[in-house]
Amino acid sequence: MKQERSDVRLCAFAYGAYRNPPANLTVEPGTVLEFVHGYQARQEWQGWSDLGVRLALRPNWLHSGANAPYLTLKQVGDFLTFARKHGMVQNRFDSLHGYWATQGPNYYLIARLSSRPDLTVKDVIAEYSSAFGPAAPAIERWIHYWQSYSDELAITLAAGGEVPVNPDGLYERTCRRYDLPTHPLLGSWHVLPHLYDETVLTEADAILNNASQLAATDRDATARVTFLRDGLRFLRATRDLMAIINQQPGPKTQEFTDLQRQMIKMRELSLELSPKHVVWGDVVLGAISRRILKGDATKAAPDVRGK
Repeated sequence: MKQERSDVRLCAFAYGAYRNPPANLTVEPGTVLEFVHGYQARQEWQGWSDLGVRLALRPNWLHSGANAPYLTLKQVGDFLTFARKHGMVQNRFDSLHGYWATQGPNYYLIARLSSRPDLTVKDVIAEYSSAFGPAAPAIERWIHYWQSYSDELAITLAAGGEVPVNPDGLYERTCRRYDLPTHPLLGSWHVLPHLYDETVLTEADAILNNASQLAATDRDATARVTFLRDGLRFLRATRDLMAIINQQPGPKTQEFTDLQRQMIKMRELSLELSPKHVVWGDVVLGAISRRILKGDATKAAPDVRGK
């Protein structure tokens, strides 16, 4: 190619078996790699950079946590800052799932640090919370509550295979206890009934109740608190659906009838909340249909997306 055009660039992925830089590798100038790894992989990033590769950040971090409020703001923000200071030419996150009411702070952080690298994670959280007017202090507490719980969970990351965050974290311990898959594309969904029970969600509800009180005289702020509350409504419905699916019912059992009923409820919630951008419901329901609902039970049940 260089015989035809000297400035040609070759773009590829550092992904899966190729995510770590091999020893004694010679890389042609003009090579650009999209780096798909964990947010602890600074040594691996630097190793590729030392080989003369130009690096783009292209992680799968947004796949962890299903549609729950899984907020790893500090980890994401710290790696974005590190990558920018160490030769990052672009970032491109896979995927934007549309879990706006539960994971909106994740999306907002990535957008703001991409355009305003002078901001800190703390700055971005404060800016996001300020949109809730007089309820801003409570929303900051809500974000920090989920950020702290997400740190405790330490859900694995997808990068052409699993990248553990903390094998002793609550996520992996729970998956081992209940014999659930740990890969986040599956495990994040199956584990919802165990990690997001009413004990965990009631504390979040209490923070939002306080936010509603603070926002009582502000119509816009009240609507935005309701927006967050609706995200937890959809999470509860998803969690309850997964609890039924995890029982592995047969098509003639009472559990199968419960599965059908909960699938219909999910579809109705999707039709209510998707136009409000609380969640892109068909993205959630499509992921559950495609990745989770398999076998004879689904043949007799209505399509979870209502199609």
